[in-house]
Amino acid sequence: MTHPYIAPIVEGHGEVQSVRGLLRRIVSEFDPRLVPVVNPPIRVKAGSFLNDAAYFDKHVALACAKAS
Repeated sequence: MTHPYIAPIVEGHGEVQSVRGLLRRIVSEFDPRLVPVVNPPIRVKAGSFLNDAAYFDKHVALACAKAS
């Protein structure tokens, strides 16, 4: 069985600390045998991420590269 790779993108310090555990809990609800590989989160500025297409594309591409 393959393990899904996840490269989260978050905004704040709290999300950085909690996202790994949260994602593992969500995945285990769908299939308890799966153990996702959660990469360290990429922290972004929410306003720029949501309103600047180039900033958004750059960070999504970075997350995709890290998830493989």
